[in-house]
Amino acid sequence: SHVLPLDSIFHLWDTLIIATPLLPMCFGVGILTTMRLNMIDNDFNECIGNFSTLEIDFTECLSLAISFYNKSPPSIGLRVSHDDCSLPNRTNITYEELREETSPRISCYDAFRIKLSHELLIPSHQLKENNGNIQVSKETSTDQLNENSTYSNKIIFLDIRTKNEYLASHIKDSINIPI
Repeated sequence: SHVLPLDSIFHLWDTLIIATPLLPMCFGVGILTTMRLNMIDNDFNECIGNFSTLEIDFTECLSLAISFYNKSPPSIGLRVSHDDCSLPNRTNITYEELREETSPRISCYDAFRIKLSHELLIPSHQLKENNGNIQVSKETSTDQLNENSTYSNKIIFLDIRTKNEYLASHIKDSINIPI
């Protein structure tokens, strides 16, 4: 917080307090993305120095954070101690298990929401749940649907279950790599 001006801290706090636990991580990624070119050639000590001396474009960082947040499945930000009933079918994973994994897990609900958005060619954050059914948000216009048609090319499902479980049921076009 010593890097940002006081009014920016208040604006950031207001934004973070109404969001899920995933947004603070996305804000950190937004800061790192903004400062990437300044940090890439520096060692650790120079990077720390850069954080305290460089002016950060707060608006750009927050914009990037919200963009990352909207593109990320909510279940990847779930913590073991966090109990959120809006993330169904998500089992808690121990800290040790999370440290050993190379990529985050997502819930079945998020996987199906992403798959549906893939088929409809719209971003998954524009899909809303209504009585157990996933629907396109009323705020989504036809222009947004056309504008987001390239979104569907950015997803691959890797199913790590056994071959028998995969053959019993799986997401269409997914790839089975049993562990």
